[in-house]
Amino acid sequence: ASGLTLLCSAPTGVGKTAAALYPFLVHALRDDRRVFFVTSKTSQQELALETLRSMLPPGCGALAVQISAKDRVCPQAELGCAEGRCPWQRGFSERLSATGLADALADEGVLSAERIAARASEHELCPFETSLALATRASAVVCDFNYVFDPRVYLRRFFDASDGRDLLIVDEAHNLAERAQGYFSPELELARLDSLAERCGALPERAYQRAGDLLREVSAHCRDIALRLAEERPDDAPWVEAPARGFWEPIEEAACASLLEAQSQAASESRRPDALAPVREGRDRRLRDPLRAGILFCVEGRAV
Repeated sequence: ASGLTLLCSAPTGVGKTAAALYPFLVHALRDDRRVFFVTSKTSQQELALETLRSMLPPGCGALAVQISAKDRVCPQAELGCAEGRCPWQRGFSERLSATGLADALADEGVLSAERIAARASEHELCPFETSLALATRASAVVCDFNYVFDPRVYLRRFFDASDGRDLLIVDEAHNLAERAQGYFSPELELARLDSLAERCGALPERAYQRAGDLLREVSAHCRDIALRLAEERPDDAPWVEAPARGFWEPIEEAACASLLEAQSQAASESRRPDALAPVREGRDRRLRDPLRAGILFCVEGRAV
């Protein structure tokens, strides 16, 4: 409120979480604002929830909500949270309103992601969307760094048209720098890019042929850069290199056009070619379009 900056160093266990949350929460409740408590660790989120439970007992008239990653709370393992295909997302707003679930949960004071998922599943409602709906009426939201700082998954409904209402506490902020580097450094194995280009080139459709040509051009450029840096730099990879604007700016335009063309082609098909079928990668249960991911790399690859 005063505009002063405070730097405080204190050991574990003295109550830093409570000392930060309490005045922010008082301010939020008094002035109809919302506190986002963000951290990089699930254990820190649990600590924040425990702290909030001592401040917001059930029936107090205020609400705190935890937002967890989609893949951790989604019960539709087979669908993998594919947009437009999950029956738990269809007509979500109308069905949530009809159940009265949001009002019932709001009386509980502090809601963990597990509690929201359990109650939402009873009504076959998407747990993640339910947590977002509850967050719009919450005084405190506990979540991972991603939902505030990641340019791909941040909570747009809260931050795209921010009115200055939201307050932010960054817990263990020393972990944010490394996470931010990952946000702004998209990466894709060149072998995967080459494989995708080859699969596109084997298809007869013009849109896929053009996408394959684009991917091969980007792969060849990246390989040339890597070979040059290996000869020039005395240290081992990874290396930092400014992007070649003369290459990436035309590529970005071509990639945007190719993405629209590929999406138009996909919309006209009753079934995607097997070579470009959506896939799951690693622990992410969501289905991803490999061609869309590859083309978007051509747009974002300048940051690598």
